[in-house]
Parts: sequence; C-alpha cells; structure tokens
Amino acid sequence: MKGWCVLSVIGIVTRIIHNTYMMKIRTIVSVTLFLSLFVVTLIPSATYAKEREQRGERGEREVRKEEKALKSSIKKQVKEDLDDLHDQLEQRVKTPRVSCAPFGHFIAPGWIFKNGSSTLEDKCWFPRGIQMNWWWMWNGNGENASSTDTTAPTISSVRTWPLARAVFISWTTNESADGAVFWSKTTPVDVTSSSTARREQNARTRSHQMFISGLSATTTYYAIVRSRDTAGNVAYSPEFTFATRGGTTTAPVADVTPPVISSVILTAGTSTVNVSWTTNEVATSRIFYSSSTPVSISTTTTPFVESGTLVTSHTLGISALSTSTTYYIRVQSADAAENTQTTGEFSTTTAGL
Repeated sequence: MKGWCVLSVIGIVTRIIHNTYMMKIRTIVSVTLFLSLFVVTLIPSATYAKEREQRGERGEREVRKEEKALKSSIKKQVKEDLDDLHDQLEQRVKTPRVSCAPFGHFIAPGWIFKNGSSTLEDKCWFPRGIQMNWWWMWNGNGENASSTDTTAPTISSVRTWPLARAVFISWTTNESADGAVFWSKTTPVDVTSSSTARREQNARTRSHQMFISGLSATTTYYAIVRSRDTAGNVAYSPEFTFATRGGTTTAPVADVTPPVISSVILTAGTSTVNVSWTTNEVATSRIFYSSSTPVSISTTTTPFVESGTLVTSHTLGISALSTSTTYYIRVQSADAAENTQTTGEFSTTTAGL
C-alpha cells in the first residue's frame, strides 16, 4: 500500500514537472518562431526599402543629368537657329523684296510700308480695298514709288462665241488688269456715254472672260473691250463685231474710220500754251506747233507734244515758249486701229512780260 502511494506521488510530481517543462519548451518555440518571422519579414522589407531609396536617388541623379544634357542641347540648337535667322535677315536686307510670292497670299500695306517693297509679283491678288490702299501708298502720292507705271496693258486675242441671245467674249492682257465690255447695235461704240451697254469685272487677271446675255437674236453688235491695270492705265481694243445666233468665232472687224476732232481750245500764258479738244472715240493726243506757218507734220524737225493714252477728252501743254510770240498749232488724234485725224492750223499769241 505504501509502495503504491509512493509511486502515485512520484507519477504526479513527474507529470507536473513534465507539463511545466513542455510549457516552457512551447513558449521558447513560440518566441523563436515569432523572432524568425520578424527577421524574415521586417529585415528584408527594410533592406528593400533602403535599396529602393538608393535606386530612387540614382534615378533622380540620372534624370537631372539627362535634363542638363537636354537643356544644353536645346540651347545649342536655339543658338544655331538664331544664327541662321540672323543670316537670313541680313540676306533679305541685301536683296529686293516683293510684296508676296504665292498666289492668293495677302500682305497688309503696313508690312509693305515697313519693309520697303513696292512691287507685286504676277498673279498676286489683293482685295480691292487693300489694292487701292497699296496703290495710293506706293504710287498715288509719288513719294514712295520706286517707279511710276505709265504703260497701259496690251490687249490681244479677242474672241467671240455668239449664241442665239447671248455671247461669250474672251481676251488676254500682258499684265494683270480688270476687264469691261462695251457693246452697241451702232458704230462707233461710245465708251464714254453712260447709255452705252457695258459689263465690268473688277478682278484683275491676264485671261479675261465675259458672258453677256439678254441680246437680240439674229443681230449684229459692235463691241470694244477695255482693261485697266493697278496703276490706272487704261487700254481699249479696236472695235469688233459679232452676230447673235451664229455659234462661230468672228475676228475683229477692221476699223478704217478716223476719230472726229472737235471743241479745240487754246489757252496762252507768257511762255506756255495749253490745248484741249474732244474726240468721238478713244484716241491718242498730239499737237504740232511752230512760230511760222504753215506747220508741217511730215517733217521730223517740227516740234510736238503727245500722249499715247486713249481718251476722248484731250489736254496737252506746251512750255518754254517765247513771250509775245504768235504760235501756230495743229491737233492730231489716232484711234486704237491707228486711224489718224489731223486738224488745220490754230494760232495763239503768248503774253508779254
């Protein structure tokens, strides 16, 4: 009995010791596992964060380095571009400028005034308002014009395509100019009369086309085309005819009738004489003068003054004449077909000093 009790006590004590020991082992194992997890997770994380921070610093340094290189490259390129621009500007200063090169481009008159250009390339079109301002700025007042255009356009290749009650007319000019057609059932066509039928186109070009409708059928019409350049120089074609309801091209009819000169007026000063007259069709102006009579127009020694502009109201002036001297004058005009009319002699006396 005693032996059994001793064994029971020893077993209980042993179990208690065993349980206590196992509990300590478990605690140690748990602590060890926790520390292992801490080492495995936190330490690598901190290391990775530090490496990432180091990589970020290296990346920023590389970015800053690349930015510095890029800025240096941009500065170099800008300097080269500025040098090229400077060379181009110097070259432009040395070469004459034109207002515009490509067709349809608009250049403001202020730009032209600032840059000193006073010419237009062919086919350089301006709206009429800018065009008129441009002409006044560079030619109208004569202060900025590099040269004055006094030559009228040359009209050529006048053609007609008559229909039953209409006609299509085309012609060309050697420079950009506007266009107009005057027509009538009678000849000569009076281009100065407001009652003469006409059609105008303000657009300036070298190739002109005009369609005229509302005509009478089976009727012969007489017509003249007119073109005016930017400087205001006007050109008229010889009178031509077309017949409606034809459909074939008709060549301009030969004009053999000279202009009629009338209303000749002489106004004398101390050393000048002004002569004015009118014609029934557009024509040139010329006056021959001499202090002796008769005045010969067939010799090259007779002095004269002339204007090649085709107009109906003519005015010419003679200067550097002697005072208190009688002069004899003959007036001459030629139409577009070169039919010439010359008047008889007129006389006037200059005033004395």
